[in-house]
Amino acid sequence: LILCTGVLMYLKEADAAKLLRAMLSHSRFMVALSGLAHPTRDNAELGRSDVRDRDRTFIHNFDRMVRNAGGRVLARRWDGDRQVDGQTVYFVFAAPQSH
Repeated sequence: LILCTGVLMYLKEADAAKLLRAMLSHSRFMVALSGLAHPTRDNAELGRSDVRDRDRTFIHNFDRMVRNAGGRVLARRWDGDRQVDGQTVYFVFAAPQSH
């Protein structure tokens, strides 16, 4: 199991996708991801990564990144419409295609 929480938000889309591809290739079971949720629409609808204005961190579409890396999404949760301490969360649990 590879757990990656709050890390990919600091990487540009291409770099985050490359790291996710590496995680999927090294995982024998699952990759659990969490990052920033887009505040107004589900991250899975994003055609490209967005930038959060207040700190310039990235809001990614992990679903698309997983599929592009040859993995599959097992479960997901978008909580963009619910804020806790000014934060929103987006979770994706993914597996390599071979599992």
